Amino acid sequence: MGYLEQVRTLRKVWTQKKASQERQQSWVLFGLLRPISFWFTPPFLFLGMTANQVTVFGWVTAISAAALYGIGNPLWVRIAAAVLFANYLLDLIDGNIARFRNTRTHYGNYLDAVGDAIRFPLCTLGLAVGIHRHLDLHPLAQALIRHTDVWILMLMAGLSAILSLLDLYLTQRLDRHYKWITLQKMEAGATIEEATAPATPVGWARARTLLASVKRFFQELQLPVWIVLSFLYRTDWLLAWLFISAVVDSGTGILANVLRARAKINYPRP
Repeated sequence: MGYLEQVRTLRKVWTQKKASQERQQSWVLFGLLRPISFWFTPPFLFLGMTANQVTVFGWVTAISAAALYGIGNPLWVRIAAAVLFANYLLDLIDGNIARFRNTRTHYGNYLDAVGDAIRFPLCTLGLAVGIHRHLDLHPLAQALIRHTDVWILMLMAGLSAILSLLDLYLTQRLDRHYKWITLQKMEAGATIEEATAPATPVGWARARTLLASVKRFFQELQLPVWIVLSFLYRTDWLLAWLFISAVVDSGTGILANVLRARAKINYPRP
């Protein structure tokens, strides 16, 4: 199978299995990153790499980007931004390979979730170290902290990481719980439509919709803000944005998950 034919096949499989979900999830992902990823997937297919191997390679790029941000000078920060963009593409390429070869597994989904969980916490911590190493180049950071007080930067980065991980854990845990509830209802005789019908009161449903809109807004801006502020070498502004984004993004996600849990409160946990 030739290069262009592989790209067309990758796009066709994605359209059949994933396109509608990603269109609702993110326009940056759907309109920019996914189409680019198709063109970079064939070399990995040619090398015979599995989806899980690409995922682990993505972990390496995330760690590398964090280390480069930690160096802190303008050249390495811009290189780190390019490596981070490559990490985003690898996060999509592994799914392209899994769908192309029909080798999707729960273990692969777990590896992918771990990669998503470590990317921004590690890079945020790297940003904090890099800013402290070159504090004289960051007027915003100078206005907020003393030269020796790196712990404020680390606290901001650490809180951002903890909120992101908590949001991810709650989402994964509740998804597993609701799948179990759906199976229990279907075993009791309910149809698939009845088993998956939302049980959330109208007020809560509207609140969840609003929270989801706020969360999506910040998620859509996440990668563009990372890349633009990195290339402008305004990493102090980037760290401030990440802290605000993590509080709003993860906070709205946690509140939305609380409302999801309230809708099923009478069902026992598996």
